[in-house]
Amino acid sequence: MKKFTKTTGISMIALMVLWCGTGWADEPVEQARSITNLGLGVGFRNDVYRGSDDLTFAVPLIFMERGNFYIKGTLAGYQFYKQQNLSLDLIAQWRFDGYDEDDSPFLTGMGDRKMNIEGGLGLTYFDGWGLWRFSFLNDLRGEYDGQEVSFSYGKQFTRDKWSFLPIAGILWNSSDLTNYYYGVEPQFARPWRPAYSVGEAWNPFVSLLTNYQFNEKWSAMAVVRYQFFDSEISDSPIVEDDYKLTLLAGLTYRF
Repeated sequence: MKKFTKTTGISMIALMVLWCGTGWADEPVEQARSITNLGLGVGFRNDVYRGSDDLTFAVPLIFMERGNFYIKGTLAGYQFYKQQNLSLDLIAQWRFDGYDEDDSPFLTGMGDRKMNIEGGLGLTYFDGWGLWRFSFLNDLRGEYDGQEVSFSYGKQFTRDKWSFLPIAGILWNSSDLTNYYYGVEPQFARPWRPAYSVGEAWNPFVSLLTNYQFNEKWSAMAVVRYQFFDSEISDSPIVEDDYKLTLLAGLTYRF
C-alpha cells in the first residue's frame, strides 16, 4: 500500500507539471468558459533520495474549466479578479513530496514524510509577448507550517498543428518545508546519516511542453521539466541527486 501511494503521488506531480503548463495561453486573460479534457499518459521521474528507485508510472490526465472555477491535475483554483491582461486566483494543490521510511535503507528509522495540501494566491500577467506567473502557497494541514513561492515566465509558439511552450522560473521554499522533507533531526542521526538542518532554498527550473492537435477533439502532448536543487537540499545526507527530472507523454480527448 505504501508503494502504491508513493507511485500515485509522483505521477500526480508530473500531472500537475503538465497541466500547469497548458493553463498558459499566449493571449490576454480569457472570458469565462466551459472546457473538459480527459486522457491518459505515461511518465518518468527520478527519486532524489539515496537508495530509492526511479519511477515509471501511468497518469490520468484531467483538465476542466467551469466559468471562473478550474481543475488542472492536482491544482484547483477560482479566478476572483480579472482585467484584460491580469488575473488573480485563489488556489489549492496537493504536494506529493515525501517518502516512506522503508523506501530505502538510508531512510530507515526516519519515519514517513507525508503528502500535504497547500493553499494560497496565484497571479498571472500577460505583457504582450508572454505570461508572467506568481504564486504563494502555505501549508494548510500543519504538517510543517512552511511556504512556497513560485515565479515563472513562459511564451507559447505555434506552427501548423504543433505548439511549444518553454517556461523558466524559480521556486523559493521556506526552511520549515525543506527541513521536513530533506533534513535529518538529531534523534535520527546515525554514523552513515549525520544530523542535518536544511535552510530556505531557491530552486530554478525549466520546462518545455509540446502539443500536437490531431483534430478538434484529440491531441497528443509531452512535457519535460528539470528542476535544479539548491545546495541546501542537495547537501543533505539523505539526498542523492542535485536535480529533479520529470518526463511525461499522453493523449487527451476534449468533450
